[in-house]
Amino acid sequence: MPKTFQDAVAITRGLGLRYIWIDSLCIIQQDKADWEQQSAVMADIYAGCYLNIATTRAGGGHEGCLGERWTVRNSLKWADGFSRAVSRGRDSERISRTRKCGVKSFKVPGTQQDIRIRLAMESSHEALQTPRWIRGHNDTAPLLLRAWVYQERFLSARTVHLHASEMVWVCDVRQRCECKALDGTTRDGDGWSASKDRILTLGGMNNKEIHGLWRTIVEDMTLLDLTYESDRLPALSGLASRFAKYLPNNERYLAGLWEGDLARNLLWESGGSTQTAGPTRERKGSAPSWSWASLVWGGGDSVSGLEWEYETKPKLAKWAGVKTYKQDPRTRIIGAFVNIDGQNKYGIAKSGSIVIEGALCGVLLRESARTSLSSLSNVTTVKYGIFNSLHLNYDTPTAEASAGGIVYCIFIGSFSEVFDYDKHPHVTHQGLILKPTANRKFERIGRWSQHIEDWVHNKDVWTRKSGVQRIEII
Repeated sequence: MPKTFQDAVAITRGLGLRYIWIDSLCIIQQDKADWEQQSAVMADIYAGCYLNIATTRAGGGHEGCLGERWTVRNSLKWADGFSRAVSRGRDSERISRTRKCGVKSFKVPGTQQDIRIRLAMESSHEALQTPRWIRGHNDTAPLLLRAWVYQERFLSARTVHLHASEMVWVCDVRQRCECKALDGTTRDGDGWSASKDRILTLGGMNNKEIHGLWRTIVEDMTLLDLTYESDRLPALSGLASRFAKYLPNNERYLAGLWEGDLARNLLWESGGSTQTAGPTRERKGSAPSWSWASLVWGGGDSVSGLEWEYETKPKLAKWAGVKTYKQDPRTRIIGAFVNIDGQNKYGIAKSGSIVIEGALCGVLLRESARTSLSSLSNVTTVKYGIFNSLHLNYDTPTAEASAGGIVYCIFIGSFSEVFDYDKHPHVTHQGLILKPTANRKFERIGRWSQHIEDWVHNKDVWTRKSGVQRIEII
């Protein structure tokens, strides 16, 4: 057996347990039917386990999870070099590689016993507490960058993390670590993150709070890596089934979005406009364009991940604003459906459609592009240059080029932000950027936003005056 499996067996025997479950052994590899059946019950498997052994320090099955601890390489020389580098303003020299180093006992003068001490360790706590910066821990906690591991952390009643620096314990009651820095702190979360605490209290949340927590989970999930991008939704299916228990019985799960707040859920933003290597979209046999699952996520330090407005997240600092969302009264979801590949209703989505009504406007990006679909001849068209506050945030770096010089913007809703030092609301309109397809339907290619402030010229230039259109987005 691979070394990591051997170590897991040793831990299980050491605890006096008789059984061990390892997904790559217990799920028949390359068997699609068995994989579909087992992936659909992952939530039950992890929720029912006695202990989840997280080999956090191991990047694969052959590295093992029991071994010497990591410390900062040659710590005394490193500290001296760091001091000199800072004094010269050369902070970049402070980064040092890690190495494996055994924990040694040193005699402390004036005591009757040996006290075990060790040199400075790489931090294991940030990897567990700050998912939004998880890619910075690729060398020390590679397991946590794997998307399939994400839901295990929240579904398991108790987990032990075998980190290269120390062991960390997280359960439904508390979390502990060897150096005690995590004792008494919030489990698996830093306020921005979907912490285990909040998932454990789903029963006490209202629908708005549950939908907001789900959006945060998706944000964290898009930062993580998968061998097959088609597994992105199945890797969340366990958590989706858990959330479904606390939402209305008739609320459908639509390719990673919940129907009960669907219009609001469409307002995700990928950062693709600012990332030369950032998310790509494969349209053949993938999730519909309006779903975040239609993009390829993870896979590099330059990828920032998906974001929604933080209206439902805690206020972390006094300077932060409090946001509220209001859907435009003209926006209405007429119908939606998703085609699922397989038996797991929370699994792979291979196509889908949304029929929506709302204020629609054509935005001319280039002077030479004056053509539009004949069926949209009654749609107001404006030049992009007349706005000084309209931002077109495309899903991928190539999305604008694929639009052919004209895009269509549909208005979804507005966010109003109020600060402690300024009670005057700061309003931002948001909606989807669309491009027409050959069959007179639309595909999503981004999200637009427009600030509505006193200094803004031509504010509401189209959101107020444009007519309502009924369109289908695929």
